[in-house]
Amino acid sequence: MQTSPRYLMAILMAIATPVLAGGGGHPSLKPGSLEDFDINDDGTVTKEEFTTASTTLVAELQETFLEKYDSIPDGQTAGDGIITPAESQAVADAAVADWLEDLLERFDTNDDGAISSADKTTTRGYKHVIAEYDLNDDGTVSKEELLAAADEKADALQARFLKKYDSIPDGQTAGDGTVTSAEALAVFEKLVDDRVASILDRFDANDDGTVTADEITAVESARPKRGGKGGGGHR
Repeated sequence: MQTSPRYLMAILMAIATPVLAGGGGHPSLKPGSLEDFDINDDGTVTKEEFTTASTTLVAELQETFLEKYDSIPDGQTAGDGIITPAESQAVADAAVADWLEDLLERFDTNDDGAISSADKTTTRGYKHVIAEYDLNDDGTVSKEELLAAADEKADALQARFLKKYDSIPDGQTAGDGTVTSAEALAVFEKLVDDRVASILDRFDANDDGTVTADEITAVESARPKRGGKGGGGHR
């Protein structure tokens, strides 16, 4: 496929820069189950353990995030703790380049850079691809239509990224197109805080900020069995 310089560069970047090859998604934003907070594995999670584990989880999420996004290939701003628009767009472009490559590998059986009935493919999803990306309804997804779809996807990834991260609560740098360490950290702190709050809401029956083995057992035993009846797992 004769692709645009934008996606040709993205493909090269994905090959040369491992942190970009993981796609355009965010780092794993599920900071863990209840067990992740029980540091000494005694079946009870104390207030101190929640605090210690939360700090560790936030730091790990922040580190993963910066490894992925603070890495513009030319190295001029890599590692400075600030995600420039070029850096976040590079990650989005690399993810879309992977999408393009996968799409053509699956459906472009005659290697002409387009997806059409000429490919004579029976691969599942072919009809959906035609319906989704054949803008002029001629039964073919041309090179130009593929690139148009790629541009739209990359722009959407960038917009979603900025909506989530370019929003430091004090508003001093919100919406400027860059993501500071403080902005990213605020996202991860809220994420982990929400996770802890959810755990406490579910397990901490006496609202003392600690989850004991007995409280866990009580919740788990109240869960409905498969094919049977039982109480709910939430208070």
